[in-house]
Amino acid sequence: MLELHYIQSRLNDNDISSESKQFRNWMTILVDFPKLYVNQLKNMIYPESYVVCFSRKNNNSAMWGNYANYYKGICLIYETDENNMIQIRVERNTFKLQAKPILYEGYLIERNFFETFGRLTLSEVKAWLTGAEDSISSSFVAFKDEDQWKHEYCKTHEIKTYQKLKA
Repeated sequence: MLELHYIQSRLNDNDISSESKQFRNWMTILVDFPKLYVNQLKNMIYPESYVVCFSRKNNNSAMWGNYANYYKGICLIYETDENNMIQIRVERNTFKLQAKPILYEGYLIERNFFETFGRLTLSEVKAWLTGAEDSISSSFVAFKDEDQWKHEYCKTHEIKTYQKLKA
């Protein structure tokens, strides 16, 4: 990172040779590309979502110490209906969201990366899994039943969102 910072900040294009420019470009690819690539993979795999955490108890000292800026926070009380739905108003729109408990009995989920493209359409998945001379990866068999594949994807995403390991 220090080399990249030096290259980008100390040298301007008028003062450096074409070899130095090429080296600077390669360093940018070397440093930036992996991060950009991984972020794009995350966008393909996980739906955009936001998580907010609530507690059923407002008098847990450990919670106040950990999550309320060392006991300096405040307690907001939200009411839910009989189905644990919370009504949220954003500007003129009203949404109902379900509050779900976090289970502390989770387990690690092993998944084949190429079977986790839940945000893509079936044709996009096929394009990703098609190689030279139109050969299709053996991972594509996991998508033969599109409804089952989407169901498993949603189930796995929910487990990853609402469960934590006991530890």
